[in-house]
Amino acid sequence: MSDQKAAGRTGKKPDGPKNSLAGQGWKWLTLLMILVLLDLLIIFKWRGSGNQENPEWLDRMNRGLACLEQFQYEGATNQYEQALAIKPKDIPTRINLAIALLNEAKPETLDRSVELLKGVIAEQPGNPYANYSLGMILQYRNDIEGALPYFEATTKAAPEDAHAWYHLGKCLTELDLRPDEAFEALKESVKLEPALNAARYALAMHPKTPQGDRKQMLDEQRALAEAIWEREYKVRYYDMGPHAEAVPLAVVVPTPRTQPLAVAEEKVALGANTEWLSGQKSPAAELIARQGRAAVVLDRTGNGVEDLFLPGAVIRNGRPGDLLLTPEGEGWKDVTAEAGLASGDGWVAAAGDLDNDGKPELLVAGNDGLKAYKNTGNGVYVGLALTAGKTVEPGKFTSISLADLDQDGDLDILAARMDGAGKDAIAVWFNTSEAVEAAAGKPAEPLKLKFEAKALAGAEAPGPLAGMVLADVDGDADLDLVLLPLNKGKPVWVRNDRLSRFKTLAIGGDVMPDAQWQACIGHVGNLYSPANLVLLRSDGNAFRAQWGPFGWKTNELALPGGKQALRLDLNLDGDPDLVFLGNDGMARFSAGMCRDGTLLDMAANLDGMVATLKNTGDHIEILGIRKEGGLTRMGLLLPRRHMLVVKPTGLRKTGDYLRTSAESVGTLVGVLAGAFRGWDEVGTGQSLGQSSRAIRIGTGPLEFAQALRLRWPDGVPQAELDPSVDTLINIAEKTRKSTSCPVIFIEGEKGWEYVTDCLGPGALGEQGPDGSVRPSRPVEVLRLPAGVGSKKGKFKLRLAEPMDEAMYLDGARLAVVDHPIGTEVWADERFNFSGAAPTSELLLIGNLVGAMEATDNAGANALRVLGQRDGLSVTNFPRLSWMGMAGRHKLDLRFPAPAGSGPLVLCADGGLDYPYPESINAATQAGVELISPTLSQMGPNGKYLSLGEVGSPAGLPKAMLARLPEGAKAGEAWRLETNLRVYWDRLRLGRLIGNAETGQLPGVKVRWMDATTAVLERVGYAKEIMQGELVGYDGNVKEPVSASAWTGRFTRLGDVRELTAETDDKVVVCGPGEAVELSYNLPEEGPGEGMTRTVLLRVHGWCKDTSPTTLSGASVEPLPWRGMKSYPCEPSPVEKEWAGKWNTRRFR
Repeated sequence: MSDQKAAGRTGKKPDGPKNSLAGQGWKWLTLLMILVLLDLLIIFKWRGSGNQENPEWLDRMNRGLACLEQFQYEGATNQYEQALAIKPKDIPTRINLAIALLNEAKPETLDRSVELLKGVIAEQPGNPYANYSLGMILQYRNDIEGALPYFEATTKAAPEDAHAWYHLGKCLTELDLRPDEAFEALKESVKLEPALNAARYALAMHPKTPQGDRKQMLDEQRALAEAIWEREYKVRYYDMGPHAEAVPLAVVVPTPRTQPLAVAEEKVALGANTEWLSGQKSPAAELIARQGRAAVVLDRTGNGVEDLFLPGAVIRNGRPGDLLLTPEGEGWKDVTAEAGLASGDGWVAAAGDLDNDGKPELLVAGNDGLKAYKNTGNGVYVGLALTAGKTVEPGKFTSISLADLDQDGDLDILAARMDGAGKDAIAVWFNTSEAVEAAAGKPAEPLKLKFEAKALAGAEAPGPLAGMVLADVDGDADLDLVLLPLNKGKPVWVRNDRLSRFKTLAIGGDVMPDAQWQACIGHVGNLYSPANLVLLRSDGNAFRAQWGPFGWKTNELALPGGKQALRLDLNLDGDPDLVFLGNDGMARFSAGMCRDGTLLDMAANLDGMVATLKNTGDHIEILGIRKEGGLTRMGLLLPRRHMLVVKPTGLRKTGDYLRTSAESVGTLVGVLAGAFRGWDEVGTGQSLGQSSRAIRIGTGPLEFAQALRLRWPDGVPQAELDPSVDTLINIAEKTRKSTSCPVIFIEGEKGWEYVTDCLGPGALGEQGPDGSVRPSRPVEVLRLPAGVGSKKGKFKLRLAEPMDEAMYLDGARLAVVDHPIGTEVWADERFNFSGAAPTSELLLIGNLVGAMEATDNAGANALRVLGQRDGLSVTNFPRLSWMGMAGRHKLDLRFPAPAGSGPLVLCADGGLDYPYPESINAATQAGVELISPTLSQMGPNGKYLSLGEVGSPAGLPKAMLARLPEGAKAGEAWRLETNLRVYWDRLRLGRLIGNAETGQLPGVKVRWMDATTAVLERVGYAKEIMQGELVGYDGNVKEPVSASAWTGRFTRLGDVRELTAETDDKVVVCGPGEAVELSYNLPEEGPGEGMTRTVLLRVHGWCKDTSPTTLSGASVEPLPWRGMKSYPCEPSPVEKEWAGKWNTRRFR
């Protein structure tokens, strides 16, 4: 697939009104030519000053960064090597190459990285990137003493780096040096980055931490993990810390000379009996005088056309009313009535996708209160009740914002009130919508909207509010609230700590004056910087305020009083600019968010403005709302410029972590195009109201970009190479590769052949919705393919980790079972959520029969699908949007009675699309409880009576067995129900003959085979393939995986048979991309006449992934053992005997 297709480009320019100011006469053409000459002169002087960078070098540097953010480390190394050949002495190039080599993590690449970093430190001893990266390599190589001075140097050069303080404290602790200093370093790390759970855990376990504080810290650590919102620390790119990431380039680009275009009236075809309403005659005239008129942009039909909604903008049939315009010809057309919005009368609005269907809903506040409108899918709106029985939420609201405050993948609603104070001034409706069943093979349906009004604990307004805006004030990747008091006072910041706990703090410190604050806009300059806030007031100049680890940086700006602000890259140089509306009605432009204080008057006599952008080929224009009513188009006259037009979407897909709403509010979007680079943020670009629109970032005169960069609200980075410019790019989130259980490969004629996964029941630290941890069962028995029973002599298999997970292998034995033809050997294995746990015993089953009737959830005959084990499964059931979850569905079955008299057992082949804790938590919050497969039997009255839970296959395709209760009667109608994605392949009913391991069954012989060799080795990541509805693996093809970093020590590579010989809690700790290869000697003699042979594998051990809901995820320790009461656990009684000797290897 091409990069263009992968990014989901439509190839369309963003639509907009056709009229332009570019053709208004020869004078504009003359002015344009003059500006082009001035622009060329600036560029000529810039090149002559030595600031011009080599375009090929910039290309290689940009592509190298994009490769790093795609976790393609060898590709990054290749690009940086080429950049280094162009500028061999350049320090950022050398550091970035060293970081790429570090992430390749091969002995030879680490050696080269060390050489490069030491060379940089020799020239710049205090360089934080070089010191930190070198410290990481030495720490990985277990040279803790050698790493220590480099982390010390990093903390001196960059005292704001929480990761550096963490590693300093960790090194001092491991070396048992300066315990007081180690304790203070860990405290500083947690202070700087409270969500860095690795530091919080290290601090909690430090000897100087009081017992009471330790418990609180561990509770905080667990809470962050449960919220799926801890700051991950892993030894891989993006998670090692900011100074182990590519050095940002300090490239200077010329600011283009700009002139305002002539102001022109927009052509608007109003509907019948409709005329413009002057702001002074509006019922909201007093509020408009304070904050201006609101307008929002929205693509209501999802076709790429941006409509314009203006609350309270017109008089319709003699009454004030709202106005919805859509582009038509050279102007705009009134479509308010056909969209179902003709009865509204508001003064502020917000648009955003509340049900994740790709079409924005609309919220409007006016004199009557706040109204919500649901988009029916075709651009027509109907009323939506936020509270049952209410069509309007009462109150006087001054602003509306939409954000995913609780990080559950859907937008919540926030509104500021001018008729309340304290907690009552902030109205919040949390989105608790339910997932809707989707037909088999179809995408997820829109959420069934439901909301819950709830106060934000700790959020206190300083009084009635004039406004509220979203901004990431503290730079921790989640959105906070900025509150503007209605009366004279100071603005405040409601800090979001990622756990839906809020704390109200003053903005700006003592420098910030008491004033009548009217507007605020924030700008995030890069991935880690807190928002740079610009605050406008009525009675003096604006202020800039930025939070940092050491407090506020606040200064007064040379901006006159204002009441509205927009953030957009109006001059298309890659850096967002500020357009603000003064109290005098003049719209003014300031480049780079008032970078140099230069102001440019754009248009006068305005009451409002909105960034509905159009690229006409030589300039960009925006709309102003005139005081007397009507629209004005204004903009800048520029030489030819280009831009990236990006609409991110976080629609949830199988395999995602369910963390980004469809609207993607808070997503950072960046561009790398030669020397042009910058970031903008979704959903936070206007001070009044909230639009649902694409992001535009300029590439200057360049008709190309090397990379599109994104950081999604859940922290996932993404990069796409060679995005198209001047065309709309619809791009969906690509998450990190998901985790899985260890998988089994057997050596065959075609190499390593995939069998299934294992040790799913032994998963460690998985938390449920209530915070409880699912008990692990450290044993699983699996039937190997039938062909293994005919093998003789040497037999090899691999237990491999193809993903970001650790395996703790305590033993693996083969059971070679000879038994009479006509019987089968099954293990008592299944995955269940309640009831008696499986015993893993080997059971002899006889007289197995298939169903005589089988009907799926849609009423279709399923006999053919369920009749044989062939990889075909029942798939005709509805899916929910949460991974592994489905709508409640059934299989209606009727089995003939098997011959014989033993207890009935259900023997099933199939697989489970595992519902990870993230899925279960999100579903539970929406009121959807998990239903494990349950069997019911029709009673005499025609109603089904439950026979109890039967469980499901424990992961990817494998066999399971369920013993049926005495009340189960063959021949009766049975119903198998669940809301999990269980893919049944074959279902049979049989009789239990007995336990094959007792030696009491005639003709049954069980031989246990121990491995003759066991070797831990690095094998790479097997390529993931789809096998029907479930994932499989090609053991002969490798693919790059970004997940490759853990803390703690893994077992040394090589011979590990001593650890696997006995089930004794002495485990082989196997990391991602590694495998334990086991050899066995199968019997040379056959099973004998009238007999057949089955080979099973009994595996003892555990597995642990890096999911945010996994306690101590991405950490090797603590090591599990069979007698532990819970996990995380205390050390086992035997750990000291073996762990220090065998677990000597740090992993990358």
